[in-house]
Amino acid sequence: MHDDDEYDDDDDFSPPPMMMQNKRMESMDLEDARHHGGGGGGGLRRISLPMYSAHGIVTKEQTSLRRVSTSAAEIQQQQQQQHSNNKQRQRRTRSVQLKNGLIHEEEETQQQQQQQDDDGDALPSPPAKKHDDQHLLGMIHGVYVPVLENMWGVLIFLRFFYIVGNAGVFETLRIVAISFFAALLTTFSLSAIATNGPIDHGGAYFIISRAVGPRVGAAIGLVYFLGVSLLAVLEALGAVEMLLFTAPVLSFTSANRAWGSIFIALLFTMVYAGVRMVAKFGILFAIIVVLTLISYYVGLGVAPNASAPCEVTGLQWSTLQGNLYPAYNTEQSFATMLTLFFPCFTGFLSGANRSMSLKDPTKAIPRGTIAAVVTSLVVYTSFFMLWASVAPRQYLTWGS
Repeated sequence: MHDDDEYDDDDDFSPPPMMMQNKRMESMDLEDARHHGGGGGGGLRRISLPMYSAHGIVTKEQTSLRRVSTSAAEIQQQQQQQHSNNKQRQRRTRSVQLKNGLIHEEEETQQQQQQQDDDGDALPSPPAKKHDDQHLLGMIHGVYVPVLENMWGVLIFLRFFYIVGNAGVFETLRIVAISFFAALLTTFSLSAIATNGPIDHGGAYFIISRAVGPRVGAAIGLVYFLGVSLLAVLEALGAVEMLLFTAPVLSFTSANRAWGSIFIALLFTMVYAGVRMVAKFGILFAIIVVLTLISYYVGLGVAPNASAPCEVTGLQWSTLQGNLYPAYNTEQSFATMLTLFFPCFTGFLSGANRSMSLKDPTKAIPRGTIAAVVTSLVVYTSFFMLWASVAPRQYLTWGS
């Protein structure tokens, strides 16, 4: 309290100009502390200003009020800082997901727009990496067709009749079922891993090593590499065999080695040109394979024709009945027929090997691979049934 004789309540008290300026500075800084939480530097800001009351003395009530205001500003600043950190973590997570194909660019744009609508002062998120979708492959072009091309090999045309002639229809279907379920279970495992996270460079090797560890994955990847290489050799030798069968004029000494080396060199050139070049030629080869299979169906369906051997009976129930049960030749057994047929259900990792060239690998790999395996099951079963219905066992096993 102050003496009344020193300052009268009725007097028109006018503080000095310097005091008015300090009070204006004090008011402005307090408003800045309330609205901005002491600045955007991420730390707490102390308010150290000259504070004057109307009589030039700071009262306890004013000091308490300023302390409460400063504490509230610090709490607000901490909340804003925590909110900003959460938003930055969300942006980094979305950026990684967008980079690895887990979300699309349109979804990222919608999330950014919604966040800006919810929080007007949100900082702009870093620009998302744009994918050139016109150069990426879809499920059909990138997974389904390549898997079918790798599964449908020369064994369909060179050994299917021999398998059903030895094993009979019942055991042949058992061989097909064993091979199919082995491939299907592996495909399910592949799909589970492919849909459980982003897929980086390396294709099937990356998927395997992420599931079982780098050491075991490296061992499996090496065996897989050797298997794929030998599969290419098998297909090349099968192509040479059919080439020399249809055009005997091309046969000469060591013709198998010479033509096989030429085919392997052509395959190497295509692979060296890149996966997009392989995909472009893959469509052409897929059309050729489909036309060949159609002609195969037509030929077995309309058999026998004028040039067919006399043993070929055509589609007859009696012929199918004669081939229902196994009758193995010497040195042949169920195990050898299974070994001969099983490679027809390999090659389903071709889609996973192109993971970095797919628009959406987490969806394309499971759907395309499973669809290709099921399609192959239908094709193989139909071919075995047709062969067992058009020719007797002696013709199927010995070709005479």
